[in-house]
Order: sequence, then structure tokens, then C-alpha cells
Amino acid sequence: MHLTPKGFDLLHYLMSQAGLPIRHGRFLNAVWGSDYGDEMEYLRSFVSQLPKKIEDEPGAPKYLLTDVQIGDRFRDHDLVRRERQGDEPTYRTKHPLLSGQGKA
Repeated sequence: MHLTPKGFDLLHYLMSQAGLPIRHGRFLNAVWGSDYGDEMEYLRSFVSQLPKKIEDEPGAPKYLLTDVQIGDRFRDHDLVRRERQGDEPTYRTKHPLLSGQGKA
């Protein structure tokens, strides 16, 4: 797979936070720096290209997921395994936005 340096940075950051939704502002700050906090076009452009490069079926992604009004995340395969075994998913119980305790 061929990724641009910025595409690699995005994917690396998502994978380092696997299973956790990354708010767009935090994502921009982590990858582009604090000077780009309001430049959502950069993020949207690069994130929209990643599934085409890493997914077998970009229209039905298995790895890069978007949590509407929350952010983007890389699927945590340990979480998938635990869900299949009937264990409670960690991110749903600990993350306030996903557990219904916080507001988007």
C-alpha cells in the first residue's frame, strides 16, 4: 500500500488510539499541529482517502470507522474478539460519549 507521509501520520495516530473515537479537533492538532485547529478540510480530505488505500471494500470499511458527531477511529480487533466472546466492550463503558453519559 502506498501512503503519503501525512496519510501515514493519520493512520499511525488512529492505530495508536485503536478503538477510541478521535474528535476531529484533537485529530487535527495531533497530526497537523495547533495552527490547523479549524482546518477541517485537511482532515476530511485525507481521512476520505484512507479507506480507498487500506480497505478491501472502502464502501463497507472494516478498519476505519466514523462515529457520527464524535469522530473517526481505527477498529480495535481485541475489542471485536471480546464482543464475540460476550464480554462487555471497554470503550462503551468507559468513554462518556459512547456510554450515554456525555454529550456530543
